[in-house]
Amino acid sequence: MRVTFFVNPEHVKKRLAGWKQAVADGHEIGNHSLAHPCTGNYPAFLQNALENYDLRMMAHELDGANDQIQKLLGVKPTPFAYPCGLKFVGRGLDVRSYVPLVAERFIVGRGYLDESPNNPAVCDLSQAMGTPFDDLDFTQMKKSSKTPSRKASGLFLLVTKSVNDITKRQTSMLSSACVTT
Repeated sequence: MRVTFFVNPEHVKKRLAGWKQAVADGHEIGNHSLAHPCTGNYPAFLQNALENYDLRMMAHELDGANDQIQKLLGVKPTPFAYPCGLKFVGRGLDVRSYVPLVAERFIVGRGYLDESPNNPAVCDLSQAMGTPFDDLDFTQMKKSSKTPSRKASGLFLLVTKSVNDITKRQTSMLSSACVTT
């Protein structure tokens, strides 16, 4: 079972051997931006708020992360996970969607904390909806995916921040998910 890991290059550098092993094991590496900009409404992101970005700055985030990931791991990411699930830059009359930047650069852009599963017949892959499975174990993921509003489609994208024993544990969880859903 192979999984997708969405990474920031700085986190990759801290555990480079583990990430190289993940690639060697056939896991996919996705882009999660250079500096993980998010809304300034979260105090931790006041100095890196999307409200203070423009499209040029966001393009630098996407391209810079791709370049660094390719240099570090030898792979060019094709999926992208929107930091904090947010798809905008700027504020007020200057707010702009950066979905077109993602559509130009990636096969799929995954959101976060979205309300619905994706319908493969109509979804826009540049802004695919993401279910909040972070920090859940398999039993919790399975329960969430079986609710009437979230029937499992058989596709799980996994986000994690470190690789060591977690790769084996998460891979095992996903293998079980594919067998039981």
